[in-house]
Amino acid sequence: MRLAVAICSALALAGCASQTVAGLGLPAAVHPPSASRAAPPAAAESSTPTAARYLLTQQDVPSSYRQKQLPVIPAPSGGAQMDQVITPAACRSPVTLPTAAIRPRTTFVDQTSGAVISSTVIDPADGGPYASVSTFRRTTLGDCATVTVAGRTGGKPYTVTQLTTELPLVATGVPQAVAVRRTTLTQLASTPPERDTASIALLETRDAVIQLVATGGPIDTAVLQQAIDATAAKMR
Repeated sequence: MRLAVAICSALALAGCASQTVAGLGLPAAVHPPSASRAAPPAAAESSTPTAARYLLTQQDVPSSYRQKQLPVIPAPSGGAQMDQVITPAACRSPVTLPTAAIRPRTTFVDQTSGAVISSTVIDPADGGPYASVSTFRRTTLGDCATVTVAGRTGGKPYTVTQLTTELPLVATGVPQAVAVRRTTLTQLASTPPERDTASIALLETRDAVIQLVATGGPIDTAVLQQAIDATAAKMR
């Protein structure tokens, strides 16, 4: 059983930007290829069009991946509902400003496995857990590597647990960078927990943060490292 996007919008976990609780671990409007095909806004409409040069292109990903236009869903603001308990409480994510709703992005889907890899421009001025590598580390690693949110929806209790581990991936020439694998377990009442896994990388430069996400199929760190290498080369 899946929970509505209203729960996601209330949670303060870093990366809560999905239509269903099974996708709470997915950041910045990353969606599986089965989602409806609403074209995202052009990069020129963003306040950070110059940072779009850091985004992945077709030549940056394996040949089995093809570029797709996937729907953009605004990132919800941080802040917990009164009936939610976040453990540890200090791991509540910073609030994401409304301007973070639309940013340039490119998305590629593997034609065989259905895996998805995307790159998104994050403007540091937007705030939120992805505003900088240091903020992301503070809200998702260390004492915040395991975060649980408990609450109720429709009169039924739910528990969402995020487990995050750092990946030994390298962004050559980009001193501010981090890569993680995140597993999100979501349980509503007595139903079996749903699991969602994503690999995420952040590369920070003076004018933007680029978020890379691999999800939706077998998570291949080699594919994410290829995307990191290509992005780092653009940022150097």
